[in-house]
Amino acid sequence: MVNMMECITVSDVINVSVEEVWKKISAFDEFSDYHPGAVRSFYLHQAADQQGSIRRVEMSDGYVEELLVNIDPKNYHLEYSILKSSFPLDGYSAEIKLIPVTQDNRTFIQWNVSFTTTHPSPEALVAEIKNNVLIAGINGLNDYFSKS
Repeated sequence: MVNMMECITVSDVINVSVEEVWKKISAFDEFSDYHPGAVRSFYLHQAADQQGSIRRVEMSDGYVEELLVNIDPKNYHLEYSILKSSFPLDGYSAEIKLIPVTQDNRTFIQWNVSFTTTHPSPEALVAEIKNNVLIAGINGLNDYFSKS
C-alpha cells in the first residue's frame, strides 16, 4: 500500500478580535479550553508558548503529543507537528493563520494540515480530522468566546 499525502484546509471567521483569538491559540497548552474533543492538554516540555514547546492533548479515543515548530506573534501564525500519536498518522504538520477582519473587529482563521496515513480508509480519516479536529476546533473557539 502506498501512503498518499493528505491535505486539509478549513477556514472561517471568529467573532472577536485577532488579538483575543491569538492570545488563546498561542497559549499552546490551553487547547482543551476550547476544543470539544480534547479532554485535557498540558505541557510535557518547555512550559512556555515558544518554539520547541511540546504539549500532550488527551481525547476520549486517544492522544497526540505535538511540537510547536514555529510561532510568529507579529503575523498571528503558528505551526506544529505531531511527534507521537495513538492515531495512524505520519508526518502530520499543521499551520494556523489569523488575519484581522478590520471592518468589524473579527478574525479570519485558516487551519491547514497535511499527513500520510496507513489507515485502511484514508477518506474516512480525512473526513474525521476535517470535522472532528479542524471544524470542531474553530467552532469551539467561537463557542469559547461567545461565553466570555
